[in-house]
Amino acid sequence: MPSRAQDPEFTQFYANPIYLNPAMAGTHGCPRLNMNHRNQWPSISGAFITNSISYDQFVNVLQGGVALLVTNDMAGKNTINWSTVSLAYSYHLNVSRKFSLLFGAQATWNQKF
Repeated sequence: MPSRAQDPEFTQFYANPIYLNPAMAGTHGCPRLNMNHRNQWPSISGAFITNSISYDQFVNVLQGGVALLVTNDMAGKNTINWSTVSLAYSYHLNVSRKFSLLFGAQATWNQKF
């Protein structure tokens, strides 16, 4: 039986660029580490708690960025626990000095219990 659920939400999604789009890997210009925590509806017993940590950097040899993203989402107390580990690559194609195209790919390992 397939399960139906939604992805975790972050109120400040722009503060988690690799989760938002894997093509954002390596765009910061230097190594970047992001940590995010969200506790949605903490006053109820079945709160949604989401944690995320990511690291990315640009690699000259690969002409793009690489990233590692780890996310844990707990939907309700002992209801659904979802963990993911993702590796991302972003190819940076420089069209001109001021314009570039970024193409991203991501491989993810999921575990729900």
